[in-house]
Amino acid sequence: MKQQVILKKWRARIERAEKRGYFTDKDKHDSYDWAKCAVGERDCMCEKVIPKDIYSLSKHDLVRKKMFAKVVDLGGIFHSQVHVDNFKGVLKTLEKIETLPKKRFYR
Repeated sequence: MKQQVILKKWRARIERAEKRGYFTDKDKHDSYDWAKCAVGERDCMCEKVIPKDIYSLSKHDLVRKKMFAKVVDLGGIFHSQVHVDNFKGVLKTLEKIETLPKKRFYR
């Protein structure tokens, strides 16, 4: 079994959204923000590898800075699933993010 980082904040948000029946606008916004999305939460629990001025970076900037494409893709999928209130898809993607290797995203 792969080592796992449990993303408690996003798991709690997903649970509240399921009870409510939808994600809030803030959930949807935060799922798109690299500093607040599931990948960002995971990053805070591991090594700090993304610059502090994260708000000025786009997905393409992160790829150019050699961030693993898999991480970028999972972040995009996570946001897409939150945006359409797909709770099963969000949990499946979250589990993939949680089981990423505990190492730097940059090569």
